[in-house]
Amino acid sequence: MFSGQESTHFIDDEDGERVYLVARLNAPIQPINLGEQFEDPLEILMKADGLGEFIGGSSLLARDGSIAACDLELEVRQADDATVARVIAALEDIGAPKGSMLIIEGESEAEDRRIPFGTQEGMAIRLCRDELPKGITESDILEEVIAEIGGLLGEAGAYRSYRRLSTDTVLFFYGSSFEAMSARIAGYLARHPLFAHAGIERMAEDTPSA
Repeated sequence: MFSGQESTHFIDDEDGERVYLVARLNAPIQPINLGEQFEDPLEILMKADGLGEFIGGSSLLARDGSIAACDLELEVRQADDATVARVIAALEDIGAPKGSMLIIEGESEAEDRRIPFGTQEGMAIRLCRDELPKGITESDILEEVIAEIGGLLGEAGAYRSYRRLSTDTVLFFYGSSFEAMSARIAGYLARHPLFAHAGIERMAEDTPSA
């Protein structure tokens, strides 16, 4: 389903064996948003907690070329239960979505450890570009719309990223409860001309496959 390679593996150095993990986030996040919302805060958390190092991030693409999920590569000294629990706690602290997966390589693919994690629920909203007023571009209004929805959501949710389709732009928000987020913005969407023909969709919580 997805393109791209998984880079989970073991290496040896003079200090002993180190373990590379892949945290697969079940969210279609653009690279710039991934850096700001996950990579940078995860690197800070891992260093502060002495967990290890953040190595890098990448996108997994669906057949149509759109981003379907994201990988975060991590290096730890060992992958015992206590370390894995601390890594997952750090990922969930920064908003990992439900359906995410931590992958720890074994001697063979069949022996890989795959541990589900994530607490956030996703909400997708379609913005109809065909409904834009004459002379107004998407960039003119997108930031305003995201800020208005964010204000209505408050602590219930936050903007994560977007996906641009042929006629629509899909905005992705995540929070602890899809129902709570959708209830807070239902009235706003019903009144806003750009969302007149749009619905609110719950993001899938199935773990993305390689």
